[in-house]
Order: sequence, then structure tokens, then C-alpha cells
Amino acid sequence: MEETLLDMKFQVSPEAFFQINVPATEVLYSMVADLVNASSSATVLDICCGTGTISLCLAKKGAKVIGIEMCPEAVENARLNATNNGLPDVAFICGKAEDVIHTAIVKCNTSEIIAVVDPPRAGLHQKVLKAIRATSKIKKLIYVSCNSNAAYTNFVDLCRTPSNNYRGCPFYPVQAMVVDMFPHTPHKELVMVFERVENLET
Repeated sequence: MEETLLDMKFQVSPEAFFQINVPATEVLYSMVADLVNASSSATVLDICCGTGTISLCLAKKGAKVIGIEMCPEAVENARLNATNNGLPDVAFICGKAEDVIHTAIVKCNTSEIIAVVDPPRAGLHQKVLKAIRATSKIKKLIYVSCNSNAAYTNFVDLCRTPSNNYRGCPFYPVQAMVVDMFPHTPHKELVMVFERVENLET
């Protein structure tokens, strides 16, 4: 099927994830793009990118983006969507985030990386979170959560004191916003912005 989102067309396969409340999704993704505010020296790493919706919304604003997604059909959609919307320079890597995160980080050939994560309800895999923590180039992280209770452990691990398990400087939360994705239900999208604590480098 085809959906229109922020003046772009998206092909969506049956196996691929796509937010079903399009007007609310436009609010959410516009918010994410504003929060990313990527400079020309930064690359955005879009983890759990699905059909490339956030990736392309960011690329449309001039960001360099690399997306990671485990669903092959969604990656096919994402590549086709990038071409169809005139954004062929966005790169997509197919694989579980915990298996390809290091490859993706190497491909981010810039001095600064901004991570955007929009994981499934269970949150980020610990291997992904530890890789983000250990990568000093990642100065900022935008976390989109559809289940803040499940994501709470991720938030704590991003911010905890450095240790053998959690290398690299911790992050700290600087901003939080909520998008009412499904009105008259308890479901919402929480957007958290984390920045790196530079002066605690170990």
C-alpha cells in the first residue's frame, strides 16, 4: 500500500511497520526533525528505521542519514521510498540492530553522530545501548518510545555511571515531550532527548 506523509510517498509492505495515525505521525516526525537539527558535519543514525519514514523526513531537511532495520521487506520499501522521493543518498543497512550497529557506526564517516532510536515496545537491545554508550562520536540521542515503562531500563542505562559494562561518558536527559498518537486511549509516544556528559570522559 502507499501512504502520504509530510508531502512524501511511502510504499509499505504487509510485513513492514508504519504508524497508522498519519496526522499525529506528521506531528511526531516533525518534532523529531526539529530536535535532531543536524549540522552538515553530523550523520544521523536512525536505529529501527522501518520503511524509512524518519530517515527520509530528516534527509529532506538536509541531514546525512544511515538507517538500520531488521525487516528485509521494510528495508526494500525504505530504499524504494528514498529513490521515489528524490533522496537517493540515504543509506539503509538490513539486519538486527545488535548485529550491525558497529558496521553502521563505521559508515558514519563524520566527526559527530546523532542517534535516533524508535524501537519496538520492549525497547533497545542491551548490545545496541552499550555500543551507543561506548561511541564517543554520538553526542546526542533522540529516543522515541511507545512504551515508556519498558524503555525505563534503557533510560537508566544511558545515564548510569561509567563501568566495565557501560563504557563511555553517560548521557543525561534534557527534554521530554509526548505525542497523543491514539486519542481517547492510554497509548502515546514519548520523545526523550539525551545529550552526552562530556566532562566525565574516562
